[in-house]
Amino acid sequence: MVSPQVKAILKQYGVQSARYFTNAIATETHGLDIRLNYKHSFEDRGKLKMVASYHRDQTTITDVYPLASILGNQTTTAVLNDTTRSFVETAQPADGYKLWTQFETGTWRSTLNLNRVGSYYYVNGSRFGAKLTTDLDLALQLSKNLEIAVGGNNIFNVLPDKFPETSNLFVSGNGIIQYPPISPYGYNGAFFYIRLNLKL
Repeated sequence: MVSPQVKAILKQYGVQSARYFTNAIATETHGLDIRLNYKHSFEDRGKLKMVASYHRDQTTITDVYPLASILGNQTTTAVLNDTTRSFVETAQPADGYKLWTQFETGTWRSTLNLNRVGSYYYVNGSRFGAKLTTDLDLALQLSKNLEIAVGGNNIFNVLPDKFPETSNLFVSGNGIIQYPPISPYGYNGAFFYIRLNLKL
């Protein structure tokens, strides 16, 4: 529902619809973040670097502000519905950890990244489980200005959970959209590459 004033303004410029941003909600987040860094140099000139991190947090909506009266609809649902509430409060993993390790010796460098994201929930109550993805990169310094590397992201091809199977032909585990668009690491699976770095 739009007020006559807004309709008149839009019609004046030949606009059929419009979208605008608003600070319509207040949120509160409680959580914990931990990060540990470690470095070590070996006698044979090898170098080890490690980073471990963990986070856990929860965001809740504490207040909903009404829209401007000129818009003609000041109901709470005009600002916040089940879908938008889910995006704010449950669609992000509540916890996760990362373990990043890099070892370098001579002209070789290897990097391993383990990234675990916790479970999360979508608007219809669907629960998507925690997953662990693995990235690996192996690099060789051919010269002062040239480096070649091979590697992959999500090398074990871990995919997010699918939507539950329903009669919905569009959004369903057996429909057109099978994976939640809110997945924190996407649903394209493994990605492998060869990289060449040249410094001029």
